[in-house]
Amino acid sequence: MNDAPDIPGFYGRDEELAWLYGLFEDAKRFHAPNFAVVVADSGLGKTRLVQALYQKLAASPEWDPDDFWPDAFGDDGDNLRVNPAFGENHKAKGPPRFLWLGMRW
Repeated sequence: MNDAPDIPGFYGRDEELAWLYGLFEDAKRFHAPNFAVVVADSGLGKTRLVQALYQKLAASPEWDPDDFWPDAFGDDGDNLRVNPAFGENHKAKGPPRFLWLGMRW
Protein backbone atom coordinates (compact mmCIF):
# COMPACT_ATOMS: atom_id res chain seq x y z
CA MET A 1 0.00 0.00 0.00
CA ASN A 2 1.45 3.35 -1.00
CA ASP A 3 -1.07 6.04 -0.15
CA ALA A 4 1.29 8.77 0.96
CA PRO A 5 0.98 10.80 -2.28
CA ASP A 6 -2.79 11.04 -1.61
CA ILE A 7 -2.26 12.60 1.82
CA PRO A 8 -0.95 16.19 1.63
CA GLY A 9 2.04 16.88 3.85
CA PHE A 10 2.68 13.21 4.68
CA TYR A 11 6.08 11.81 3.72
CA GLY A 12 8.34 8.91 4.64
CA ARG A 13 6.11 6.78 6.85
CA ASP A 14 4.42 4.56 4.25
CA GLU A 15 5.41 1.35 6.05
CA GLU A 16 4.05 2.52 9.42
CA LEU A 17 0.84 3.79 7.81
CA ALA A 18 0.35 0.45 6.05
CA TRP A 19 0.87 -1.39 9.37
CA LEU A 20 -1.69 0.75 11.19
CA TYR A 21 -4.21 0.47 8.36
CA GLY A 22 -3.65 -3.30 8.39
CA LEU A 23 -4.75 -3.38 12.02
CA PHE A 24 -8.11 -1.94 10.96
CA GLU A 25 -8.41 -4.50 8.19
CA ASP A 26 -7.57 -7.29 10.67
CA ALA A 27 -10.20 -6.03 13.10
CA LYS A 28 -12.78 -6.14 10.32
CA ARG A 29 -11.71 -9.60 9.13
CA PHE A 30 -11.59 -11.16 12.60
CA HIS A 31 -14.51 -9.16 14.07
CA ALA A 32 -12.33 -8.16 17.02
CA PRO A 33 -10.85 -4.88 18.24
CA ASN A 34 -7.17 -4.07 17.85
CA PHE A 35 -4.95 -1.97 20.04
CA ALA A 36 -1.78 -0.22 18.87
CA VAL A 37 0.68 1.95 20.73
CA VAL A 38 2.85 4.40 18.80
CA VAL A 39 5.84 5.45 20.89
CA ALA A 40 8.65 7.83 19.91
CA ASP A 41 10.38 10.96 21.13
CA SER A 42 8.72 14.33 20.63
CA GLY A 43 8.80 15.70 17.12
CA LEU A 44 9.27 12.40 15.28
CA GLY A 45 5.84 12.32 13.64
CA LYS A 46 3.54 10.23 15.85
CA THR A 47 0.67 12.69 15.61
CA ARG A 48 1.16 13.20 11.89
CA LEU A 49 1.11 9.43 11.37
CA VAL A 50 -2.18 9.13 13.26
CA GLN A 51 -3.57 12.08 11.29
CA ALA A 52 -2.64 10.37 8.02
CA LEU A 53 -4.38 7.19 9.16
CA TYR A 54 -7.43 9.22 10.16
CA GLN A 55 -7.48 10.94 6.76
CA LYS A 56 -7.30 7.58 5.00
CA LEU A 57 -10.07 6.04 7.13
CA ALA A 58 -12.32 9.12 7.02
CA ALA A 59 -12.05 9.22 3.20
CA SER A 60 -13.06 5.57 2.88
CA PRO A 61 -16.73 4.72 2.32
CA GLU A 62 -16.00 1.40 4.02
CA TRP A 63 -14.74 2.95 7.27
CA ASP A 64 -16.78 6.14 7.27
CA PRO A 65 -19.91 5.24 5.30
CA ASP A 66 -22.19 7.66 7.15
CA ASP A 67 -19.84 10.67 7.12
CA PHE A 68 -19.47 10.59 10.90
CA TRP A 69 -15.99 12.14 11.14
CA PRO A 70 -15.17 15.76 10.21
CA ASP A 71 -12.35 16.24 7.72
CA ALA A 72 -10.35 19.11 9.25
CA PHE A 73 -7.67 19.06 11.94
CA GLY A 74 -6.63 22.04 13.98
CA ASP A 75 -4.07 22.85 16.60
CA ASP A 76 -3.97 24.41 20.02
CA GLY A 77 -0.95 26.62 19.40
CA ASP A 78 2.07 24.39 19.79
CA ASN A 79 0.42 21.01 19.24
CA LEU A 80 -1.37 19.28 16.41
CA ARG A 81 -4.67 17.67 17.28
CA VAL A 82 -4.92 13.90 17.17
CA ASN A 83 -8.67 14.11 16.51
CA PRO A 84 -10.47 16.77 14.50
CA ALA A 85 -12.82 19.10 16.35
CA PHE A 86 -16.52 18.44 16.00
CA GLY A 87 -17.88 21.89 15.20
CA GLU A 88 -21.39 23.28 15.02
CA ASN A 89 -21.47 22.77 11.26
CA HIS A 90 -20.68 19.06 11.43
CA LYS A 91 -23.72 16.81 11.70
CA ALA A 92 -22.80 13.14 11.97
CA LYS A 93 -25.08 10.86 9.97
CA GLY A 94 -24.24 7.66 11.83
CA PRO A 95 -22.03 6.03 14.47
CA PRO A 96 -18.22 6.04 14.25
CA ARG A 97 -16.42 2.96 12.96
CA PHE A 98 -13.10 3.76 14.62
CA LEU A 99 -11.80 5.56 17.69
CA TRP A 100 -8.43 6.39 19.21
CA LEU A 101 -6.94 8.15 22.18
CA GLY A 102 -3.82 10.28 22.21
CA MET A 103 -1.93 11.01 25.40
CA ARG A 104 1.35 12.35 26.70
CA TRP A 105 3.32 11.69 29.81
